[in-house]
Amino acid sequence: MLTDTHIESMAGLFAKNLTSIRNLNGYHNYIYEVCGNRTFILRISKDDNLDATNCEIDFLRYLYKNGCPVAPPVLSLQKKYVHLVNIDEKSYAVSAYKKAVGKDWRTRGIDGRERLIIIGRILGKMHKLSMQYKPCNRKRRRQWDESPHIVKAPGIFVRYNENLLEKFNYYMSRMRKFPKNKDSFGLVHGDFLFSNYFFDENNRISVFDFDECEYSWYIYDIAVCMYYYLLGGRPKELDSKAKEAEEMFYHILLGYISECELDMDCLRNMNLFFQLREYVLLSSVLEASMNNLNGWNKDFVEGAIDRILTGKPFINVDFEEIYNKVARDKL
Repeated sequence: MLTDTHIESMAGLFAKNLTSIRNLNGYHNYIYEVCGNRTFILRISKDDNLDATNCEIDFLRYLYKNGCPVAPPVLSLQKKYVHLVNIDEKSYAVSAYKKAVGKDWRTRGIDGRERLIIIGRILGKMHKLSMQYKPCNRKRRRQWDESPHIVKAPGIFVRYNENLLEKFNYYMSRMRKFPKNKDSFGLVHGDFLFSNYFFDENNRISVFDFDECEYSWYIYDIAVCMYYYLLGGRPKELDSKAKEAEEMFYHILLGYISECELDMDCLRNMNLFFQLREYVLLSSVLEASMNNLNGWNKDFVEGAIDRILTGKPFINVDFEEIYNKVARDKL
């Protein structure tokens, strides 16, 4: 178990004269805001995959160098981006990142149309750069189907509902055959939800938390962004949000295609990418609370399983028609 002394020692790898360490209550990792002779975000990964962290940082530095508004990694006092720290026979990959400027989603409220266009533009810029990215390391980030939640899903789903496992296996077989090319598939953020970017008072965006970056279809980042907005705090109300989804996608797309084209095969199958995130979240929620589902978790699980077993789309929207409308409006 990590103690305050351990955390202070890890923070001291990146700064002197520490004055405060604030726990930000990370989900997958231990995350702290550290103040000293400089302020930064400290991340202590619960697994010791040094190669994965180094690959993530290489991609992040590439994006930052090429003008993407991302929170870059911070060099330690020993001029290293990642340290492997051993405590009680357990290893942790320790890294640090510049603190993003702006407000988090709890204080900034719902992002309006202008911000949705900015989100689309930044995703388009990131994906365009990803198409040209050549990793410095021989090791690569994981593939989309190597996500821990996807890997663990069969064992979780079979305990909850055998029909769910059957649907999942069919879905995975289909997605493993889905077309991939340099314009549709590459390294993506992987977790581009509303809590992983800030906006400042001048509407400048700063994107962070690339811990889930993986090789996947570029459209997946758009699907993840929309998925959590639409699901919101009341999963039972999802069916009433088609108009909201149409407007959201329209404005994201306005920004996106100003930087990068969208693959039409992916666009026509948008709900497959919503479903990918659905399986990821369903696996995570069931793993954590299968025997004690209540509140939001219960409402989400019931809705997700109904959609999966009946073949209902996540949201009933004609995404290709919206794309055509954006194309017409830009003429």
